[in-house]
Amino acid sequence: MTKPSTESLQRRIRYLTCLLIVGLVASGATAIPLQWELDTTASVLSVAGSASEPGTTGLAQWITRLAIHTPGTC
Repeated sequence: MTKPSTESLQRRIRYLTCLLIVGLVASGATAIPLQWELDTTASVLSVAGSASEPGTTGLAQWITRLAIHTPGTC
């Protein structure tokens, strides 16, 4: 096996560091649900305003509850 050159290691470290930073920014941007994200998720799940209906799943109840009680942040 050959040893990787210093330039190759530095390039790999820069790439992985950039990838880590992009991942952290993406996860931080989605950590706080925005009102439009909640509304979109509720409409995709077809649960807008139906948290108290029988047969509503836990996820649907949670999304609806958040959408109702989260003030507009957009």
